[in-house]
Order: sequence, then structure tokens, then C-alpha cells
Amino acid sequence: MTDNKQRVLLGVNVDHVATLRQARGTRYPDPVQAALLAEEAGADGITVHLREDRRHIQERDVALLMQTLQTRLNLELAVTEAMLEYAVAVVPPHCCLVPEKREELTTEGGLDVAGQLPRIQTAVQRLAARTYANPAALALRTRREIMGARELPEGALRDPRTGEIY
Repeated sequence: MTDNKQRVLLGVNVDHVATLRQARGTRYPDPVQAALLAEEAGADGITVHLREDRRHIQERDVALLMQTLQTRLNLELAVTEAMLEYAVAVVPPHCCLVPEKREELTTEGGLDVAGQLPRIQTAVQRLAARTYANPAALALRTRREIMGARELPEGALRDPRTGEIY
């Protein structure tokens, strides 16, 4: 790898492993085991989306991942009081605010930051002030930057302080 090229980081989302487990009503397949296998295979990060209705990832999964992962854990959550309280209580290493509609099987589209800027700013400030010694660990998955309407790629992670995409 040359100096002028940045290494592409691989993040693995294990939500669909949890979807299968929940649909089967069993303890398998296990999203924690899948995350550990992905990490062992070289993944740079693991993403899980804890939904308000807990239809896929469970709180137990998040707790086990926080205890066992050596790489970064990115917790996706909706901008709701219940989910913000959860994140403040458990202090995940990274958070990603995402839209959540109960009728969706999986998240579709990005978070409309520009359309709900005060609410998003309050959530970001609350999470950064309460849970993170380094606010750069807090990211937003958005279609628009906080301070403008420039389109971002679907699923981009953006540091709210520096604007850096990672």
C-alpha cells in the first residue's frame, strides 16, 4: 500500500444473523458468534441496530459484544428518548443515529438531518456530553450534512465535529 492511498476499512453488520435467530425462535444463529468470526477474519468494525421493538438485535447481544469485541462496535439507534437513554446507560464505543419505522423489515433510506436539525443536534449533544470522552466516536448516518443539503452516500459515517467520513 502506498502512502497516498488510504486503507479501506471493513465494517460488518450482523443484524440479519439476529433476524434469522429471532424468526426461528432459537438461540442460533448467534450474531455475537458471527461478529467474532468476522473480527477474526479481519473486520475492522461490527455494526448492530438495536431497534425499539427489539425485533432483531437484543440488549444481551450488545452487552456481549461490548465485553468481547477487540475491534470497534458501532451501535445504530433511532433518535427516540428510549434509545438515547439506553445509549447513555450502556456507553457503546460508537453510535450511529438512523431512521426507524416499525413497518420496515430493515432500515431503508437515510436520516433526514436537515429536516429535523434541532432534534438531531440535541441528541448528538446529549450523547457526546454524557457518554463519550471523545465526541469523535459519535457518528451520523445521514443523507445530508448537519449544516447543509449536500447529498452523502447512503450509509456514510460522518464525524459530527470534523466532517470526516470513516
